[in-house]
Amino acid sequence: MVSCTFPFFSKNGAILPMEQAVVPLLSIEYSYGFGVYETMRFHGENGLFVREHIERLMHSAELLRLQHPFRKEEIGEWVQTLSKKIGDESCNIKILLIGAKKPEDAQMFILPLQPHFPEKRWYKQGVETITVAFDRPIPTAKTLNMLRSYLAQREATERGCYEALSLHEDGCIYEGTRSNFYAVRGGAVITPPRGTILEGITRAHVLALAHEHGIEVQEARIPANEIPNFDGAFLTSSSMKVMPIRKIDDYEFAGIPETTTKLMNLYDELLRT
Repeated sequence: MVSCTFPFFSKNGAILPMEQAVVPLLSIEYSYGFGVYETMRFHGENGLFVREHIERLMHSAELLRLQHPFRKEEIGEWVQTLSKKIGDESCNIKILLIGAKKPEDAQMFILPLQPHFPEKRWYKQGVETITVAFDRPIPTAKTLNMLRSYLAQREATERGCYEALSLHEDGCIYEGTRSNFYAVRGGAVITPPRGTILEGITRAHVLALAHEHGIEVQEARIPANEIPNFDGAFLTSSSMKVMPIRKIDDYEFAGIPETTTKLMNLYDELLRT
């Protein structure tokens, strides 16, 4: 969750008052979700994996055939300019690319948002999740078409859960509404195959750490009815980092597997360095 408390934002490279961060109601492209976005963590001028986020933004736009005049280098410069204006305060910076009928009319909004970080106790005891039957139209792109995810997350919140996990027609769990999902069994990490999910920036670094430290990684579908056969499960995202799962629907894991704890510590160390 995020909230906006900053008085300025960036539009197509220009720093403007936040009151001007508006999209016309007649924008068919925005109404129909013809846009892509990224959210990254910042502390002062130090951003977390900024280059990777911008590259994924451009890749998502390509998947939608969303044409625009913006270059990766200038987007990075605009983000850096905004972060300098923020100063030493921690924040999330959201990049919002909205398409248009003509490439030159596409709009690039860069918004500083106040982050709401997960509670520390959740990293020790794990979070509760539910499975909800939903998927995303273009799973490998981070688009504005998030209605199914929004409804699933709302259901999770109403039931007192932290996250909703997408349950597809094949009976498998693929990802969360705002996170990547993993199962742990016998010391190995199991992650849904590439091409079936949005490959998170945090996911890429966590899997790299697993390979580097001798933790086996398997790409395979994760059937929901096999959850009791796993030792545990966890989530990753920019805001969550590595978040252990305590419960999925009615099934509660006995504890947090050593593999999950090791990856939590390794990723925290990566962020510190």
